[in-house]
Amino acid sequence: MKAIQVNQYANVYDNLEVVNIKRPTPSYSEVLVKVESASLFPSDDLILNNNYVEKRALPFIGGSIGVGTVVESGGGFFANRLLNKKVYFVPGSSRSGTWAEYALADGKTSLAVGKSNPEHYINFGNSLTAVALVNDAIKQGHKSMVVNAAAGNVGRLINYYAKLKNINVINVVRTEQQQALLKNMGAATVILESDKRFDLKLIALAKQLNATYAIDSVSGIQLSGLLKNLPNSSDVSVIGNLSGDEAKVNVMQDVIAKGHTIQGFAIADYLAKQSTFKLLSLLRNAKRLHNQYSEQFTLGQSLSLEQASTNMSVLFKNSTASLSIIKPHK
Repeated sequence: MKAIQVNQYANVYDNLEVVNIKRPTPSYSEVLVKVESASLFPSDDLILNNNYVEKRALPFIGGSIGVGTVVESGGGFFANRLLNKKVYFVPGSSRSGTWAEYALADGKTSLAVGKSNPEHYINFGNSLTAVALVNDAIKQGHKSMVVNAAAGNVGRLINYYAKLKNINVINVVRTEQQQALLKNMGAATVILESDKRFDLKLIALAKQLNATYAIDSVSGIQLSGLLKNLPNSSDVSVIGNLSGDEAKVNVMQDVIAKGHTIQGFAIADYLAKQSTFKLLSLLRNAKRLHNQYSEQFTLGQSLSLEQASTNMSVLFKNSTASLSIIKPHK
């Protein structure tokens, strides 16, 4: 089978290679998926540059999310139930990425998605993430939250789901265009990072709305700012590092003294820890959210493995407007 292989982290975009390798065989409880669409998400870019949570040993096949049809089961209830079904999946092995004609996946965490608009299910992880985070905030007793990078796909879905659950959202964005985008979709509170009174506005709004929860996709200096500006005893879920910068946090003043809690969140790990009942409930709510709003998120180019491997450096730049995808069998 053909796949995009990452051979080294130095000058990574110039060292991607389309290779022919043996098709993998699923172990017990795994499935083999014929990949129809593969992600080109910011998280994929972080993986390529060795900046993601998971450090992958070289060489490896790129791609963190896929949609495709299960063509082989390694056995067991969870794997067998998915045979011949279309699924959204996270690769079951750090070397078996989705930028390939076939990939391995865990039978328990692969989610059957139906046959309607399968390409749009490449964004399904964003719906899962939004539902999981908002539900966790509710479970912890929070009534309002702060969301940065709020005009991105995850941020917008958080807004839609939070509104359904009567949770207030203070949205933080970079540009006036993004501010207008959120306002047009009904967001009540949107503030610009570049506003000279940004800190004062965030402190006042967080106090007014009792926003004791934050979802941070940016990290770096913004994580430090959130910790300073949130009310005491707030919880912060860090779900990404779009800034690419190291977070510099004054632990004594901004964490311990204020009684904050910081936790990391990765949807693949979250899914793996859920009971079957909770997983099915999460899937139902995420499917509902996804089917209602997925058409608003534009998919960009559909690229072959060869096209993607030679244009990778320019494919991660506009995740707010559209997402390109790889079609391995194109």
